[in-house]
Amino acid sequence: MSGRIIIIILGMAMITFFIRYLPFIAFRKLQFSGFIGCFLNYLPPAIIGGLLFQSLFIRNKMLFFQGIDSTMIAAIVSTVVAVISESLLLTVIAGVGVLAATQLIGIS
Repeated sequence: MSGRIIIIILGMAMITFFIRYLPFIAFRKLQFSGFIGCFLNYLPPAIIGGLLFQSLFIRNKMLFFQGIDSTMIAAIVSTVVAVISESLLLTVIAGVGVLAATQLIGIS
C-alpha cells in the first residue's frame, strides 16, 4: 500500500472522528429536563432495538425467521447480560464471544 493511500485513510479517519466527537464536546453541559429529557433517555435503546430487529428478522425487504442461528443466540445472550449487568462492556463482550463461539463450533 502506498504512502499516499495511508495518508488518505488516516485523514478520513480523523475527519470521521471529529465529526462525531465535536457535538459531544459542544453540548456536554447541556441538560434536558421534563418530557424532553425523558424522551431522550429512551431514544438510544429504541434505535438499537430497531436496528437489532431489522438485522435479525428482515431479509430482502421481507419479514424472515428461519429458526435459531448464531446471531439469534448472540442477541438473546446479549439481551440477558444487558438486563442483568446493565454494563455495556459486558454486553458487547458476551455478544461477540457467543457469536464467535457459535461460529467456531459450526452453528450458522
